[in-house]
This record gives sequence, structure tokens and C-alpha cells, in this order.
Amino acid sequence: MTTLALLGGRLPWLATAPRPTEDARWLAAAVPPLAAGSQVLDVGCGSGMVGLVLALRTPGLQLWGVELQPARVAEARCHAAWANVSARLIEADALTWRAPHPFPVVVSNPPFHAHRRGHHSPNPAKALAHGLPALAPWLQAIRQALAPGGAAYVVLHASLQAELLDYATPHGGTLQLRPLASHPARPPKRLLACWRPNLAVPCAISTLPVVPAYHTPLREAVLRDGACLGAWGYGW
Repeated sequence: MTTLALLGGRLPWLATAPRPTEDARWLAAAVPPLAAGSQVLDVGCGSGMVGLVLALRTPGLQLWGVELQPARVAEARCHAAWANVSARLIEADALTWRAPHPFPVVVSNPPFHAHRRGHHSPNPAKALAHGLPALAPWLQAIRQALAPGGAAYVVLHASLQAELLDYATPHGGTLQLRPLASHPARPPKRLLACWRPNLAVPCAISTLPVVPAYHTPLREAVLRDGACLGAWGYGW
């Protein structure tokens, strides 16, 4: 079985599995350091990259993931086993699955509305991953799985910011946004968000400084080594 070695050789990866996107690694980087033994749920975990990065930097992390596509679940289980990560990976529709208990940390790289921007993939798996018609049901699934006082971390296409605000604002709490720029002279195409819903207080929304994803040392630290953005001064 042919494998690739990612994260400086710490994470064996099936060569036949989809290559991890940069989005997945930037999302993992956006999660602050977690206490040993923390529980994390990855909604729409794909082949497992986001949770595995967190597990490799957090001793005893209890990782859960839910994913619709059977092939991706099988790959995620292989990757977790090879990395010696304890993970419960569930084949289910994230929009209808109900978490067995609340999670203090939820991460997610939701499908982008690629078809709205004229991108139609002939690959059925990619079309499914990029074709969610609306963001609100995905955010609802995240919120339902989140423990009171917990935090959800998501990465989105920048065009989905308005949908994120429309859903999050009525649920109170805090919503922090960090644009992720891939080029110094172009508008950011991605958005990192830290969302802590709390119906008891009005929603406080803040936009933090742009993360320069084009900066070579930072890119290498995140994409090659699985570093945390907080170590570079881009914490929440």
C-alpha cells in the first residue's frame, strides 16, 4: 500500500486518498492549544486531516468525526490508526446526525457553494463536497453538537461571510473573524472563524487582522509542521 508522509513524516497518508487541502491545515492551525485529553468533534471530517493535526499536537486528544462519504471514513480510520490516534469516526450525514454528548470544541470545513461561482466538478465526490446549497443547516449541526461555553472553529470561502453572520447573530455570544490571504495584493478568499454562541447575550462580532498565508515561514510552519497560529501572534 503506497503512502505519503505528511507533517514532517509524522502522519502517513494513503496515496490514493485526496490530498489534504490547505484549508484543512489552516483550520487546524486556527484552533488554540488544547488541554491534554480534550474532546474535539470534526463535522464533515473527510479523510481526517484537521482532527489528526490537532491530535498530533495534543496528548490524549479524544477525536470524533462524522462524514457522509464511506471512502473518506475508511481513509480517516486508516490515517488515525497509522498515527496512533484514538478516534471515533462515524459514517453519517452531518446534517441529520446527533452527537451523543456536547463537545467543548467543534471544528469544520463546510462545503463551499462552488456551483454558485460557476464551478461544476465532474467528480461526484468533489461535487458533493462543494455543493451544499446553504450554509445555515451546516452551522445548525455545529451548534447542536457544541457544549455551552464551547467554541466552534470553521474555515469558509470569503463569499459565505454574510450567510455566517445571518445565522450566528441571532444566537448571541461572540463571533471572531480572521481573513486568510493567499496573496499580498488580492482580497482574501478564505475566512477563519471562531464562534461561541450564547443566547444569553447579544452577538459581539469582531474582525481580527488578516493572516498572511503567503508568508513563506508561516506557510511552512502550518502546512509542513502543523503549527498553531497563536504561536505566530494570530490567536483569538
